[in-house]
Amino acid sequence: MKLILERVFQVVLWLKVALSPTLFAALLGLAFCIVREDITPEPIIIAASIGFAIGAIWAEYIRRTRGLLEFHSRLLGRPNHNETYGA
Repeated sequence: MKLILERVFQVVLWLKVALSPTLFAALLGLAFCIVREDITPEPIIIAASIGFAIGAIWAEYIRRTRGLLEFHSRLLGRPNHNETYGA
């Protein structure tokens, strides 16, 4: 049971990293459609696919070098820069 929960947790962390560029790219695709004044799903899907490819490469790089849990721990445990530097 513990092994299953660890695997599920790793998958969720991996998806958090991989889906971040996916959503950003999809929004860029939507902005492109709005500028063109022709909202069709093709540019959004293409941009999201490119974003997912980049996100998957990034997530695998993080998993193999630092580890996903350490990466997320550093993100969440980082102190506020304003308090640190007295601003």
